[in-house]
Amino acid sequence: MHICNSRVHTILHELGHAWEAGAVNDSTRQRFMDHLGSAAWSDLNTHRDERGIEQAATMMATVLNWRSGAVSNTDFIHDMCSYEILTGLEFPEWVPSDGLRRAPARRATRVSG
Repeated sequence: MHICNSRVHTILHELGHAWEAGAVNDSTRQRFMDHLGSAAWSDLNTHRDERGIEQAATMMATVLNWRSGAVSNTDFIHDMCSYEILTGLEFPEWVPSDGLRRAPARRATRVSG
């Protein structure tokens, strides 16, 4: 199956919403919003790009796209910290199809809480 790249991001973004709905609790949502400076999680009176729920789905899509090699200029520290806060997991190392291990040059500092 082939999906053009702009649609891949949209599909991954929507999958990010589905994952978040079942895997993220209110405490984690608040820590994520605090990290990003978001005022609201899903308030429709807040601009879409400023809602935590949209930032979470976009971040997950970006990380999943990065792992495929489709995204090359990601702000790794920001995305690593956001990913680790949201998932509770360490940012994954990327092993592309050429078999050479790649990881961000800088590691995120774990956020406690």
